[in-house]
Amino acid sequence: MANGEASEGSRGRPESGAQLAEQDNGAQLSEPARPVERVKIGARQVLRAAKLLSSDRALLRAALLPTVLTTLGCVLFAWLSASDHDADEGTALQAFIGAFLTLSAMPPTVLQRQWMRVGLVARTAVGTTPGELERPNERYLGMLWRETLKAMRQAVAVAIGLGPLLVLLHLLPYSAYTVAGVSAAWAGYWTIVDAFEIPMELVPGKQGELPPSWFERGFLKLASWRIPFFGWGARFAGWIAKPWRHEVRFTERHPWETLGFGLTAGLFLLIPGVGLFFRAIAISGATSLIAHCKESEAALTPSG
Repeated sequence: MANGEASEGSRGRPESGAQLAEQDNGAQLSEPARPVERVKIGARQVLRAAKLLSSDRALLRAALLPTVLTTLGCVLFAWLSASDHDADEGTALQAFIGAFLTLSAMPPTVLQRQWMRVGLVARTAVGTTPGELERPNERYLGMLWRETLKAMRQAVAVAIGLGPLLVLLHLLPYSAYTVAGVSAAWAGYWTIVDAFEIPMELVPGKQGELPPSWFERGFLKLASWRIPFFGWGARFAGWIAKPWRHEVRFTERHPWETLGFGLTAGLFLLIPGVGLFFRAIAISGATSLIAHCKESEAALTPSG
């Protein structure tokens, strides 16, 4: 994206996304050498997204409806959980937190169109080119069916996607702690992948097919050592994660930026009140990070 395009898209708007990007990233378009600087870049996009959410009225308006509806759904679930005669306020709060964290880690499904609108507005807010809907004429019921299947697919990927590896880890010392740590990191990784899904779908142009993801290749490597079940694990992981290959590829190409993004977004999720806007901040931050990385890659590509 040329600097002129960013300025033109945000002309007349004080403290716009393009201006914030110029302040924070203008001197960093070449790939930083140190991983710590790349982690900071990822974290900075989340902070910029939070700032934009509080200052950009269009972005805030777009985010309010799906955020309020999600919160009300979690409140209803908590109330139903607490309606049991031996339940107390602590049980209701735990149910609310559990429901909200679960929904935050999964595709939006029912509210997909509302969150897609947030993604479209976020592209304008951060000063990048307008987004394109992948299926502009899709009916709601068709979208709901497709997204529900994707949510189920992602739940399977998170639950048993590392099944063969976890079986192998059980043979190691301190296996309970190792398995718990790997499982938590895997679930957190998929929360980050989910945050990139809508921003990646809105990137203009056809994205095409991609080669196997890093965990597919890892399973294939272990299978080449004749470790049982890993050949099957690679095929299963490849099939279950195919809808997210572009998001996974982005995290593979920009691991340190993704780490900074994920850690900072996770901190926002833990802040009372602010955490309710986690998905809006994550979508806007992912949009900003994708735009920044594309600018960096363009700057590093020799002209001519």
